[in-house]
Amino acid sequence: MARGEGAEQYSNASLLKKHENNEVRTASKGENSRLSVCNKLCYAIGGAPYQITGCALGFFLQIYLLDVALLDPFYASIILFVGRAWDAITDPTVGFLISRSPWTRFGRMMPWIILSTPFAVMSYFLIWYVPPMDQGKVPWYLIFYCVFQTLQTCFHVPYSALTMFISSDQKERDSATAYRMTVEVLGTVIGTGIQGQIVGMANAPCIPVGNDLNSTSQDFDSEINSTQTHISLEDTRNAYMIASGVICAIYIICAITLFFGVKEQKAKSNQTERMSFFRGIRLVMGHAPYAKLVMGFLFTSLAFMLLEGNFALFCSYTLGFRDDFQNVLLVVMIAIPFMITMVLLNSNLIVTYIIAFASGVSIAAAFLLPWSMLPDVVDDFKVLNPDSQGHEAIFYSFYVFFTKFASGVSLGISTLSLEEYTLDVYRLSSMVTEHDAKKAGAEVVKQVEHPLLSGLLYPGLQALDEEHLKVDAQFGGVDQRKIFTLAEKYLPSLGYAKRIHMMNPMVPGLTGGKMSSSEEESKIDLLDKKDDVKKKLNKAFCEPGNIQNNGVLSFVKHVLFPLHSEFVIKRDPKWGGDKVYTFYEEVEKDFAEEQIHPGDLKGSVEVALNKLLDPIRKKFERPELKKLTSLAYPSKSKAAGKVNSKKIEEEDKIIPSRLDLRVGKIISVEKHPDADSLYLEKIDVGEEQPRTVVSGLVAYVSQEELQDRLVVALCNLKPQKMRGIESQAMLLCASIDGEPKRIEPLDPPEGSAPGERVFVDGYVSGKPDDELKPKKKVFEKIQVDLKISDECIAQWNMKDLMTKLGKITCKTLKGGGIS
Repeated sequence: MARGEGAEQYSNASLLKKHENNEVRTASKGENSRLSVCNKLCYAIGGAPYQITGCALGFFLQIYLLDVALLDPFYASIILFVGRAWDAITDPTVGFLISRSPWTRFGRMMPWIILSTPFAVMSYFLIWYVPPMDQGKVPWYLIFYCVFQTLQTCFHVPYSALTMFISSDQKERDSATAYRMTVEVLGTVIGTGIQGQIVGMANAPCIPVGNDLNSTSQDFDSEINSTQTHISLEDTRNAYMIASGVICAIYIICAITLFFGVKEQKAKSNQTERMSFFRGIRLVMGHAPYAKLVMGFLFTSLAFMLLEGNFALFCSYTLGFRDDFQNVLLVVMIAIPFMITMVLLNSNLIVTYIIAFASGVSIAAAFLLPWSMLPDVVDDFKVLNPDSQGHEAIFYSFYVFFTKFASGVSLGISTLSLEEYTLDVYRLSSMVTEHDAKKAGAEVVKQVEHPLLSGLLYPGLQALDEEHLKVDAQFGGVDQRKIFTLAEKYLPSLGYAKRIHMMNPMVPGLTGGKMSSSEEESKIDLLDKKDDVKKKLNKAFCEPGNIQNNGVLSFVKHVLFPLHSEFVIKRDPKWGGDKVYTFYEEVEKDFAEEQIHPGDLKGSVEVALNKLLDPIRKKFERPELKKLTSLAYPSKSKAAGKVNSKKIEEEDKIIPSRLDLRVGKIISVEKHPDADSLYLEKIDVGEEQPRTVVSGLVAYVSQEELQDRLVVALCNLKPQKMRGIESQAMLLCASIDGEPKRIEPLDPPEGSAPGERVFVDGYVSGKPDDELKPKKKVFEKIQVDLKISDECIAQWNMKDLMTKLGKITCKTLKGGGIS
């Protein structure tokens, strides 16, 4: 059927402008009712993009946001819920706008379809792109997800309503719908197949779960250090982009096929008065058959959409089929055509029984039957309301409104329930066998024939605490060694760094039992105040002559003697005066023979421990270590908790974008006139005049090395006089303490120009402070996390310092600090 031929269909005259009879060439009823196979195929192909993109988003977007974009589950749930809710809202809105659209020479529906396609394709591709910024990921995905849903609605609502305008014959419309459902089912297979197979090839394999934990950590070395096939996160991100590019190409081809292969027929008008939006909605929603069909479609689709959104997570982390879930998904999708086949085949009882059985385990009925019944419901409405026509788009748009909204709510809630820690528990549980879990907890969990689930989970939870508490090392007794080994083996398989583990022998606590970090009175912390140390020791279990389970003696044996060559028992002269011991065994022998009184032992240990802890307490007065302490040991009281949370929230605003870091070029360098250890440099930082900088580099870098060198300068520190000369910036250098101490200026990328901004990857958009307030110690707090990587790259919190041309580096000082 050639494009441009006239055809008529019952419609609302208020939606069309009047035309003279000679303006539209009218074909006979028989002619305009028949559709060729080619027309039906082209129409059906137009339905594929909605199913292809819908399946790709439905099955993969949640796991993509969590595992590839690395979003917090809370934000992922917000994106999914708001996107689905927005999608639901746009359906009736677009339906109404279409119903008010004027007729064009291409029809009323076709312009919406063809004009929305390029923008929909662009927004769809950007959904699967990970932006190079941490702070803007959430708005990025939320915006492009909502934009795509809007444009997809502008495509799908007119396409769905087009069913009523391709033929006036109900049989032809049903036949076209069957073709459409067949292609849409094929679209689900294509969508899951393309996305699943391409992405599946870039899923990093988990460590095999069949390996058992052995008795000692040494036995694990071969497993932990064995070569594993490694696919990086960048590879996975590229795979998602390739898959989205293929789907975008199919989307465009389908839209073009629909446009050139289907002619939209012009509807006949019986009414000239336009009807308001809300009156049209009341009429549509008040039609009982339509309301019943909508509710049926809602509940059949709701379960599928909830399953669709969580299927990838379930297969990957509950069943442990991370490398195979795309194949499982493909089999599920291939099962759907069974129902379609039963409809198309000639009657055959045996075939019908076989296909009916297969269809019982599929979701095929939900694809075909509701959409086939919808044109009948619309026709029924026209018969009962002959003077109210032209609401086809509203019928079709509201048909999916409730389903989309409900699915958005359910999917949002299900994702919200997957807090990051909870999701990691699921991931780890999918890898660790029951045998491994029992073995890891053998020395800390009571072993029984039928263990509680809590005992099996305990080792994994402790391992995950290393990541979620953001610790660099874990310290414990030797009874923790198998849990440490579990952490070293499985945390890397979750994409987390392996931590340092330190162990001490099992020692008695001050209360007489095992020393435990969870029992405050059994231990002495490094940051305990002097009075707290005294109080705990005075209360300690220390029976005269009893050397068993004596926590006070254990401090002498395991803490004081390893650090000092002697231990002094301080006592009154009338009891024999002070006595010096050079071996622990002598102390233990005298105590067992009651030559040392428990009070004298406690008092002497208190003096020695406080002397040992004083320098540590003093060091932890530094702001960055105070912050570390408050995070590690939050206040137990509610009031203090509120104060701490508010304080932490303020301190969280300490971000590197507040530093005004620039590329500078040293124009001149000379010795400070009043200090032999200081240089006086003139540095061009992109301003009218060079800045004067005083630096203590004389002992580490020669004048020749500095002259005309590109450097990194911190330009918003408060100017400070150094030996009478004001220093207007700081020259950033890498350094390693030791004998001798080594210092190297940081190197900007080759080709950098003075004044170019230096930023931390992911923090490019922030605005530097005009001047850093000395009392706030912003730079000092940021400096704690400024390090040189093993590749000699300058980093903050493991994120690279860089300019637009590349990364900031140093020459040789791997692992050094930056100051």
